[in-house]
Amino acid sequence: MSSFAEMVGERPYEMVWAGRTNDTRATLIDFENLDGWRVETTDAVATFRRSREQQLWGDYVGKLTYRATGKSPVVTIRPPQPIPLAAPVDCVNLWLYGNNWAWAPDKTTPQVQVTVLFRAADGRTVRAPLGNVRWKEWFLMHRRLPSESLVTLEGIEFTNGRNTEDRTLYLDNLTVYQEELKPLTFAPRPKPPFPTREETILPDNLTRQFRTSLTRSGAAYVFRYRGSDGELQYRYEPRTGTLSDVTAHWLERGKPFQPLDGGGVSPPQTPELLDCRRVGDTVVAKWKHVTYTFRLWQKSLVVDIAAPGGEVREVRFGKVVGVENPRLVTIPYLSYGGPRPAVLVAGPTAEPLFIFALPDFYRSNASALWAVNDIQPDGVTINGGCRYESNTDGKRNDCFERFFLTVSPRFEEILPNIPNPKSPWMHVAGERLWRAHGASNREHDYQYWKNVARYGMTKVVITDHETGWRDGGESFTFRTRAAPKKGGDESQREYAAKIHALGFRYGIYNNYTDFAPVNEFWDEDMVTRLPNGDWQHAWARCYNPKPLRAVEFEAKLAPIIQQKFHLDTAYCDVHTAVTPWHYVDYDARVPGAGKFTSTFYAYGEIMLHQKKTWNGPVYSEGNHHWFYCGLTDGNYGQDQAAHLAVNPWLVDFDLRKLHPLCCNFGMGNLEMFFGHERLSKERTDWLDRFLAATLAFGHTGFLVMEGGIENAVRSYFALQQIHAAYAQSTVADIRYADERGELLDTSTAVATGAFRRSQIATCYANGLRVIVNGHPTETWKTAEAELPPNGWFARSADDHLLAFSAIVDGHRADYVDSPAYLYADGRGTFTRFAKAACDGQLIVHKRRDGTVEVIPVGKCTSFGVALAGRTATAIALDKDGKELGPVETRFSRGLVYVMPHSGAFSYLLTPGTKPEALPDYPRERVVPGEIVPLDAKPGSRVWKQINAAWMDFTVVPLVNARLTLDNEQLKLELVSNAATSMTAEISFDGHCQEAVLIPSQPVVLAFPLDKRDSRSLPLRVRAGELTHTQQWELKTERKLLPLASLAEKRTVGQCLRGATETGLVPATGATVHTDADLSCGDVSKSGLFMHPPYQHGVGYVFAVYEPVVLPAQPPAAFRCDIGKRDGSDRGDGILFRVAVVEPNGKETIVAEKQWAEHAWTPLEADLARWAGQRIQIKLISDVGPANNSSGDWACWANLRIETKEPILCSSVHP
Repeated sequence: MSSFAEMVGERPYEMVWAGRTNDTRATLIDFENLDGWRVETTDAVATFRRSREQQLWGDYVGKLTYRATGKSPVVTIRPPQPIPLAAPVDCVNLWLYGNNWAWAPDKTTPQVQVTVLFRAADGRTVRAPLGNVRWKEWFLMHRRLPSESLVTLEGIEFTNGRNTEDRTLYLDNLTVYQEELKPLTFAPRPKPPFPTREETILPDNLTRQFRTSLTRSGAAYVFRYRGSDGELQYRYEPRTGTLSDVTAHWLERGKPFQPLDGGGVSPPQTPELLDCRRVGDTVVAKWKHVTYTFRLWQKSLVVDIAAPGGEVREVRFGKVVGVENPRLVTIPYLSYGGPRPAVLVAGPTAEPLFIFALPDFYRSNASALWAVNDIQPDGVTINGGCRYESNTDGKRNDCFERFFLTVSPRFEEILPNIPNPKSPWMHVAGERLWRAHGASNREHDYQYWKNVARYGMTKVVITDHETGWRDGGESFTFRTRAAPKKGGDESQREYAAKIHALGFRYGIYNNYTDFAPVNEFWDEDMVTRLPNGDWQHAWARCYNPKPLRAVEFEAKLAPIIQQKFHLDTAYCDVHTAVTPWHYVDYDARVPGAGKFTSTFYAYGEIMLHQKKTWNGPVYSEGNHHWFYCGLTDGNYGQDQAAHLAVNPWLVDFDLRKLHPLCCNFGMGNLEMFFGHERLSKERTDWLDRFLAATLAFGHTGFLVMEGGIENAVRSYFALQQIHAAYAQSTVADIRYADERGELLDTSTAVATGAFRRSQIATCYANGLRVIVNGHPTETWKTAEAELPPNGWFARSADDHLLAFSAIVDGHRADYVDSPAYLYADGRGTFTRFAKAACDGQLIVHKRRDGTVEVIPVGKCTSFGVALAGRTATAIALDKDGKELGPVETRFSRGLVYVMPHSGAFSYLLTPGTKPEALPDYPRERVVPGEIVPLDAKPGSRVWKQINAAWMDFTVVPLVNARLTLDNEQLKLELVSNAATSMTAEISFDGHCQEAVLIPSQPVVLAFPLDKRDSRSLPLRVRAGELTHTQQWELKTERKLLPLASLAEKRTVGQCLRGATETGLVPATGATVHTDADLSCGDVSKSGLFMHPPYQHGVGYVFAVYEPVVLPAQPPAAFRCDIGKRDGSDRGDGILFRVAVVEPNGKETIVAEKQWAEHAWTPLEADLARWAGQRIQIKLISDVGPANNSSGDWACWANLRIETKEPILCSSVHP
């Protein structure tokens, strides 16, 4: 008998709710009796016994405890004898209680891979991998078995358990069975209210006066567009049965070209033309294998491709052949889940053509869309096409696609329209910031939001994240009952009412893309099927529910939730985070099987129903929200693949096409924008960039709580009134500044590349003007303000709104003067604005009774506010709004200043009278000794009473001094802050000079750099009794110096073994793209991600950068970091290579390393032999000499060309 009583766990409460006491299927192994079971190990130790610590089916589960003792641990548990199978079987299920979360990687608990071992009739071992364990609590693992005769179950294998301390997994019911797929029935769906027009995504034609025509010219048909902007011809001559038969020509802008060369259906067929004729305004070409219907709508050639019979695997756009000076531009927010379509810019920058092609995703019969953007000698690829996969019955859908090909001299005219109905909730979403809150203790949650509301930040939409439904790892979707340990429904109902009472919009979390097997509604027939019949995995511990079932359940469950909790918004997660083809149901029993449009319409219907149910806006996760804007009322404004934290801000598609339909917020959250980059709480530049991007793209605000309340205050008050002004307006004009500050229209900016500076001036239809400097390093001096990197300026047409984050008196400061509030932030320096002055953050709320509440935030200690020239009395208030008593006020220079009261949160000001006589001293900024004592410290604030009235002064240094190092000279710039001109004696680094200092005029003095040793450089400026002292440090050291920059532009491609190099072929799995979050050994860097081809052959991928000219001296080297991305199989490693490509095409490998570790390592190449020459750097990621492509997730970061050896150099530092 055991000396202790084993703790008995609890069954998942959702299964208890549903009365699920018996498993769905007859069990092969129930783990109730483990007598005779064996444990086999390699590089590991493990035990396997029955346990009651966790509960699911029956009384006992199997408990596996394991740890690694070597590099390649394997644990196999085997029954006493192989277990015979009742043939035939085609599926295996296993319930497993895991030990790690996918979203919170634990290095001490690697994800274990689980494989069921079978014996085939011919004696072979057949392995059935079930996947990686990436969850905690119970989950049902499932796998479709190979179509061969299996006779016995031999055991279960666990690999990758590299933990060195004991870890535990629990197992219950293992079932092997033949699946019986019974017919399914679904409720008929109503006709959706989208698309809103027959022409669907057809771009706008901005030229009002135009006409189109169709004529015959011999064997060809010619579609013509004629307008005031020029003439465009599309010519179709049926010859090959492909879209190569199409040519395009914009007269007087280059030669005719083939825009769709090689396009059409695949696999290709021997062309046999049955008929080609004009039918109305269309041309119908009937080939034996496909029918093409051509029409001209405005500047777009619209091609319908129809091929019944299920033989078509792909419909391709082909390549653009015959254009001059091609370059590609991708569009933020026009995302595809991988490589995205690109706009082809062709011709000279002064007379460009823009070429773009998209399928009509409202009408497609395809399973998925795919894209390639690539420039190769034989043509330019701007899109991929549409792919048709087999359903579970082995059949493909009949092919139907509609392609839109647009050629225009204006960039705006190639942008697709999104024919979704406009959100009816933009008046609510447009004025509010957004924040998801991870629900925890409800009382703590309430106090958290009560504190936010105390600052006046109530124009916020708050939604719970999934933790509102769950206490641990139970399900979080398809729920109507709140988390029991958080107080259940009663607590949730009370919390919702209290949050509403604070003035917030509040809603709960839901989604219909994730479905957990422990859920009370679980049914295997509700799960989306892959073409081979397997279940479609979703978020950790979940499968994807059939979209047609999801829409039915949402209609049933959402009203129940609303009736319980009385919400006025909600967050419907995931739906817009994935492309419509990410979750396609290939189950042949389902109407619309194998079509991504079935998913698209189902998810769209869910969003439309939700906003009616909540009587408020519904939001989703974003990333691929361009398909759903308007169906959703808002989304996280994220496009992670575009890496907009570092890449250019091309805002037109978002502002012109998405902005009018809904209110997307922030740039997503901080992690969505910056990746996993660690953001310093002490620095503010990351928050400035986040907010600047939000304004540039016309999004509403995201409440930034990261970094504390001061960041929350800035994110709210700096933006709320601006986005409230533009959210319901449309864009009238967008301009981009070039390097000279000249504002260019979008077409010119894209053609010249000026848009890459991310300096944007937007005018809205209501007259609001928003100017944003998204350049990461350069200041932009505009007519309105001097904008530092990530600065902005906004002004309404009626001047009721003025807002900026700009340079004021030589430093950055923030200011908002609006009808709702006044906000100012001197950012640590006392700063005067039009209606306020402060050294930190200051919030001024205008009350209806004429009083004003002033809230100094954080380190703000000196502050004043304008009350139309009136004095005021003040009462200090505490955090709860209770009065602490009167406080002193002082009136100076038109502002009422409050003398801070210890313990006060805010101050209530009651305006008084206007003072009759005031002292006058013309200078507010004074130097020590000028009306203030000689020992007054620069930066301090000094109050003086003059004629019984107060005046405030800010002390500044006698001079502002700046020191630079220019070759062998130290250059000292002095700008006098004194009231009058004076002669000063300057002592610096042992040298003395005299200079006349004139107020505000710079004086530059040069001093020889006598010696380069590291030392202090003291400065003393003396003018009569006035003095200024300052010191710099001269630092001399040997270090590597940059010599050349790699251009952003690069050519990418691949090469299969034994073949020649080509562009990337997605079907091979090859990829090359930038990524801001490359994690190797848990260290994240921004750089280039590569994966060599691994399907239909193996080989390498490459990126060749634009040419650079190396200096003749000093010798150069190329250096970078390489790594194997976390989460990949170890395999045998990746062969990283660096090559130099000479102008004649000669290629020389200059560095290589085989690397198999999940860590970063340096790679260096000597470039000395190419000194003074023009070269290209080529990066290569190869599967390696063994042709093992397992886990070849190659990462490149910190690419740089610098001196081969350290160079002696000096620098000066404050």
